[in-house]
Parts: sequence; structure tokens; C-alpha cells
Amino acid sequence: MAEAKLSAIASVARMEGRDQASRRRVAASEASRNRRARRRPRRLRRDGVAGTSEGQHSHPPDRRHPMIEMTLGIAETALRAALDKAKTLGTPMTVTVVDEAGRLVLCARGDGTGFFTPETSRAKAVAAAAFKRSTKDLAEMVAQGGFWGIVPTILQGQALPTLGGAPVLRGGKVIGAIGCGGGTGAQDQECADAGAATVK
Repeated sequence: MAEAKLSAIASVARMEGRDQASRRRVAASEASRNRRARRRPRRLRRDGVAGTSEGQHSHPPDRRHPMIEMTLGIAETALRAALDKAKTLGTPMTVTVVDEAGRLVLCARGDGTGFFTPETSRAKAVAAAAFKRSTKDLAEMVAQGGFWGIVPTILQGQALPTLGGAPVLRGGKVIGAIGCGGGTGAQDQECADAGAATVK
């Protein structure tokens, strides 16, 4: 009886051993498949184009910024037109041209103008570029009071909504602005408008 019991126990132990061995083989096989899957590049499909994750990483997306359209040549043309207008009006004039973000492109300080005119003409150009309209229009809005009445204080001189600035458009798009200073407000505006009008 005891021998039969021991034999049964041994048989069960062998079965459990075989079962454990089988489970270990299955686990090892699954682990092996998982490792191979991790090493294998995944297929990706984006925007209708098939590829692999490795291919995607080897060709990063193009993150270049769009080209700024205000070139030095355009700025020079506008600046010369503004200075020619100032000569016709018989007034000294400083002219500044900025791109659509208000960054300086070109500045010419006219003979006989105040030392501060490069800064004020640029601030007018920045205002025209930022608001995409003539500073003559902005000055009229400021004169009406309300919110626009406090805009000059908010801008703290970085942008001046006063006579003498005009946006420069090309193909209907604002690509920058021109600001003028040195004459009367009306003269500054005439020169800025003349410079902006040369760009189509």
C-alpha cells in the first residue's frame, strides 16, 4: 500500500515536472519572439506613405522657417523713394525699413535730422508692420480715445502709432513697413507713403 502511494506521488511529481518544463519552454519561446519583435523595425504609414520607424528617424521633417520676403533690394528701393520725396518737400528725413516682424532691415539717417530719429522712425515702422496699416490711421484711432487712447502707453515707445509709418505690401501681403522722421508729421507720412508705394 505504501509502495503504491509512493509510486502515485512520484508519478504526479513527474507530471508536474513535465508541465513546469513545458511552461518554461513556452515562456522562453514567447520571450524570444518578443525580443525579435522589438528588434524588427515597425512598419509605419503616415499621409498614405509606407515606411519604417528607422526610415522616419533617418529623415526628420523639414522644419525650415518660411523665407522672409523683405529683401535688402526691396528695402533700398523704398528707402530711396522716401528720401527723394523728402528732397522734393525740402525737409531732412531719416528713413527706416523693417520686415514683417519689426526686425531692422535698413536705416538711413538724413543730414540735419535729430539724433533720435533712427529710433522714432523705426518705432513708426514697427507699429505699421504690427498693425498692418498706416500709422496715420493708427494716430486717428488713438485720437478717438478709449482703448486706443492708452495704446501708446502700453507700447512704451517700442511702436509709435503717430504720423510717419506705412506698411509695405507685395502681392497683397504685408512683408514689412517703412517709417520716416525728421519733418512735420504730415511730411513724415508723405515720405513713408511714397516709399511703400514703390513695392508692388
